[in-house]
Amino acid sequence: LATRRRPCLRLARDANADRLRPVSRMVRLTFAGLALFFVLFPLTLQKPGLPQDLKSDEPAYYLMALSLVHDFDLRCETKDIQRLTNEFPYNNANNLILMTDDDWQTVWFGKPYLVSLLAAPAVAIFGADGFLATNMALLMLSIWLGALYLKRFNPDGLALLFSAGFFLLSNAFAYVFWIHTEVLCMASVTACLYLAFTPAAIAMPTGRWGRFVRSFWNAASRPAWSGAAIIAGAYNKPILALLGLPALYLAYRAERTRGAAKWIAGAAVAGIVVCAISIGFTGHPSAYLGVERSGVRVLDFTRMPDLPIARSEAYKEAVPEASGPRNSWSWIFRLPEVDRRLPENLGYFFVGRHTGLLLYAPFSGLCLLLFFFYGRRSPERWGVLAALAGVAFFFLTLIPFNWHGGGGFIGNRYFVNALPALLFLVTRIAPAWLPVAGFALGGIFVGPI
Repeated sequence: LATRRRPCLRLARDANADRLRPVSRMVRLTFAGLALFFVLFPLTLQKPGLPQDLKSDEPAYYLMALSLVHDFDLRCETKDIQRLTNEFPYNNANNLILMTDDDWQTVWFGKPYLVSLLAAPAVAIFGADGFLATNMALLMLSIWLGALYLKRFNPDGLALLFSAGFFLLSNAFAYVFWIHTEVLCMASVTACLYLAFTPAAIAMPTGRWGRFVRSFWNAASRPAWSGAAIIAGAYNKPILALLGLPALYLAYRAERTRGAAKWIAGAAVAGIVVCAISIGFTGHPSAYLGVERSGVRVLDFTRMPDLPIARSEAYKEAVPEASGPRNSWSWIFRLPEVDRRLPENLGYFFVGRHTGLLLYAPFSGLCLLLFFFYGRRSPERWGVLAALAGVAFFFLTLIPFNWHGGGGFIGNRYFVNALPALLFLVTRIAPAWLPVAGFALGGIFVGPI
């Protein structure tokens, strides 16, 4: 019995040693060089570029950032439309999403504001390139957090190599160059799970500022920060809250009811703050609730685009349900559509030419293999896998006509928001050459994009 227990004890000591060991200086320098290059090079791009128009929801997100910079509001006015001429003077905006709650007398931008607010400082200095640099910084943050998580079970260099390959050799990298919210959602999921799956550092900052930081950033507050982190993604894609459940489980397992209460409190406070800011700007907690939304074409930068015709009083009397905003609440309360399309779409989900997870994110297949070989006895990682399945099932059945995203999507644009959770299925990376195989697959499948 003692002989059988010794390997377990040795593994436990090794795990603790990895947890306490700081990242080596060489690995930190390697990542610093990588991050500086990737964050700075979008700032050198010229506009307009390719593709030559703002696609999908880009006009709303970009104009929101400009409106926050120049007007500190989210109202869409003629001066906001005119700002498109600065960097996109010869292009049309074919899908500017707007919203109203008073028959288009007052018009706001109709997308969640969070990523535009985050990118606004860089946009103020660098324009649209600043938005891309913000996206790239969020992706680099995800890579670093992923490496710190994997370092618990693997050498530093191997952990960074695997994390960098996971994010960079996937369609996640392509969405850096969309003025969109996907990369923010990925960073949100990564931060939530990282704070739950890794312990707090033993060494804490010292001095006056160190004491100030420790007052709110410490081991005791870690569950609350994990809950708060997932809100940034869930505010844009509510189904991403499902990926926070494994983190909530870990908080409960560590401190029982007290830990779960911390996690829920962090999520609740963050949600209230995010919704309160939205109410301050637009009068509504979200761009998806209680408003009428519509996509319009911008063909003339000197005036407001053509808005949906205001409904007459006679029409409101004839159709009483039209007296309130259309497209306000009912779209949420739909039953899943499970029919003959589901099995076919499942195949497309994994290996489809335009949507396949294993083709557009080759490291995801490696993560699943490593999970089934080394991590299948971990209930929290089974929870991550179940949550990922729930996110995929939601998109496949609630919007079977558009489960992969729209607007010229690259890979599965909706599921890419949840992609980082796959990394947390991994513990030990063995054999050590496995990431090299992942890079080779990335060169074959992801290289063209």
